[in-house]
Amino acid sequence: MTQQCPSADQLQFTDLAPPNSFKIPSSVGALGVLYDWVNLFLDAVQPNPFPSDLLRTAINNPTNLNVQQVAQYEAGFIVCAIIALLYFFLMPIVGAFFACCRCCGKCGGAVKKEHRCLACSRGTMITFLIMCTLIIVAGMILAFLSNQRMTAVVQPSLNDINNTLGNISTVISTIPTKINSLSLQYDIPKAKITTGLNGEGLTIGNTVVSVLGMSVYPTLAAVLQIAKDIQTDTSSLTSINASTFSLQQRQPNLESQLNSARTNLTTIINNPNCQGCQDLSSAINNLQIGANFNQLPSVQTVLNKMRTISQVDLSSMVDQGNQSFNSIPQKAVNQTNSTIEDIKNVLNDIQGSINSSINKVPSLNSVSNTMNSVQSSVNQNGTDVVRYDYYRWNVAIVLCCMILLIMVFNILGLLFGLCGLGCRNDPYEKNCSATTGANFLMAGVGFSFIFSWLLILLVFVTFLVGANVETLFCKNWKNGQLFKFIDNPGNLPQSVNLSITLNISFQLSDIANNCSNGSLYSALHLDQKFNLSDALSIGKYTADLQNKTNNLNVNVSDVTLLQDAGIQNLKDFKSSGVDNIKYTLFNLVLAQPVVVTNIPAFLITLNQTIQVQTDTGVQASLKTQLTNLQNLQNTTVRQQMDDVSVVQSNVNSLVNSTQGFQSNIGGTLDSIASLQLRLTNVTDIVKNQTSCFYNMELNYFQQYLDWVQRMVLQNILSCQPVSDTISNIYTITCENVVNPWNAFWFCLGWCTLFLIPNIIFAVKTAKYFRPIKTSPSDPTQSTASYEMKIPRAKTNKIDNVSY
Repeated sequence: MTQQCPSADQLQFTDLAPPNSFKIPSSVGALGVLYDWVNLFLDAVQPNPFPSDLLRTAINNPTNLNVQQVAQYEAGFIVCAIIALLYFFLMPIVGAFFACCRCCGKCGGAVKKEHRCLACSRGTMITFLIMCTLIIVAGMILAFLSNQRMTAVVQPSLNDINNTLGNISTVISTIPTKINSLSLQYDIPKAKITTGLNGEGLTIGNTVVSVLGMSVYPTLAAVLQIAKDIQTDTSSLTSINASTFSLQQRQPNLESQLNSARTNLTTIINNPNCQGCQDLSSAINNLQIGANFNQLPSVQTVLNKMRTISQVDLSSMVDQGNQSFNSIPQKAVNQTNSTIEDIKNVLNDIQGSINSSINKVPSLNSVSNTMNSVQSSVNQNGTDVVRYDYYRWNVAIVLCCMILLIMVFNILGLLFGLCGLGCRNDPYEKNCSATTGANFLMAGVGFSFIFSWLLILLVFVTFLVGANVETLFCKNWKNGQLFKFIDNPGNLPQSVNLSITLNISFQLSDIANNCSNGSLYSALHLDQKFNLSDALSIGKYTADLQNKTNNLNVNVSDVTLLQDAGIQNLKDFKSSGVDNIKYTLFNLVLAQPVVVTNIPAFLITLNQTIQVQTDTGVQASLKTQLTNLQNLQNTTVRQQMDDVSVVQSNVNSLVNSTQGFQSNIGGTLDSIASLQLRLTNVTDIVKNQTSCFYNMELNYFQQYLDWVQRMVLQNILSCQPVSDTISNIYTITCENVVNPWNAFWFCLGWCTLFLIPNIIFAVKTAKYFRPIKTSPSDPTQSTASYEMKIPRAKTNKIDNVSY
């Protein structure tokens, strides 16, 4: 029979708390569209791929840097630089010429003469100037917002850097504590195995009883039934022997009385006076014994044997056999106690070995030290960064205020100019409001020439820094090219090589791309330092456990199912001859009637015959014989019939009992012998059970080791904090700092470039705010002029709108 091993329980371990996650959310806010515009512009300026070779040379051997390659890569920036230089030099020069021109009464002076398209030209110039003003004002507002955004994120960014680095240090510093927590939870499988060990001896014994009991209990039950059969058969033989003796003792007396009755009745019916007596002759002739009980075989010899056999208390021996067999579990407990204690000691040794292996998990102290050093540097320089940002903010505000001043002049010039045009009836007459508006516009033009060179200089400087950071650092950070460059051996000097600095060999691109849901163990290639799979291999810890478990054995050879006396008793019963009695002869003899004539029926007929007799003598004689036969029937015949019934019943019982007699007892004896031999070697049953227990032990250990490995990979060495740190660096640097920085110079440059059309339209518009220089001198012109004034006078309100 194959034993089925029970399934192991599912152990419940308390998972370690997940590592702290500190991820800075990306919050570009309403300036996101502006940032996208800036990036589109930068993509146009710098469409070249990441310059790996150029950057490698610049870092490791700057003296060998190929200027032509640099110029080719920075072609877009060079074009921007040329534009900025042209702007830087030409604007002051043009401003100087403009100033001379203005001193001569040109450039922004009055319209020389009136013409038909004057109103249309004036409206067009005003419209373009308003558009330029709105565009510059929008750029100035966005520049203000970008500048403010950058200042607003400086201190939070420093805090975020501190928190990010601090989080990494905290995660690393908790590794020893978490490893200790893993070690403590070894008690869970240990307790489960110990509980199983405490009952393993009893389990082994019960298994032996369960496996062999399927044969032992039926066999002992068969012996017990044989014991009952012995007693029953002995009782039956005793009854048969006694009843046979009685039958044989009464038979002569019965035969004598029947002969006497037959003779007397024959004499009576032969009397001529006996009426209707001849009908009784047949029955009277049969008044003789039917069964000859002297023919019954003797059972005395078999009975004597059975009486000897029945004196053995076979039932008690069966009870003793059951008790001996049922004592196997306790024997197993007693015999396995010392081995179980050895296994418990092995469990303690395994705990020490596993703890030693777990404690070899890399602590990443070098990473923690580096993070602490960087964090200390950030703390030391944070105040300077905030101070320098304050200076930057002030400079940016001053630059924005320069543009704001120009725009204020534009707005005032437009307001005064339009008001003057609305109030002026004669374009040849000087209007104070319109003239003031023209002067404001010219003042704005003058300040544009004065500040433009400074603005373009600062725009280009900030552009050169921010654009290169974005295109070289942020853009390639996002697409992964920067990490591939860092990972490539030889690209960075040894002093800034992270693998050497952190004393860990890893690929930064793997961490950046695959670390969010992975483990530092694989990302940092920690298997080079510590083979986790080998350290947590179950085979390293269970060899001694297997040996000790295999030593669990039970010897039950002293268990006796049936004593020798009981076995001999069965053999004696088998050879007693109870199955050889001539039961067929018994049945043949007993099947015959005690008396051939049915006396009760004959007595009824005889009584009827007596009633019809007329001869009193005959009648009296018949009555006497009737009485004698009644007495004989009620005494001797009845006794004989009762004994026949007793003998027949016991014969039937013996016949049933002895069916398959030899094979049943022989099979029982063979089964006892086989089981007794089986009890001398139950190693296979014990080994099967101990194998089940060992496999269960392995299952519990495997569950623990699998859980430890999962906690090490997913919790202790979780990649999430590192992934968050990389994401945070990008968010802080590129989204929180570089984006506002680039947005600022983009908006400031936007405003600076639009100063050129603003100057043109302001100068053009200022002319239309001044009175026309040349008055009409001929009647035609006067009439024409007059004719033009009439509709203006009548539609003054409409003209005001057209101006």
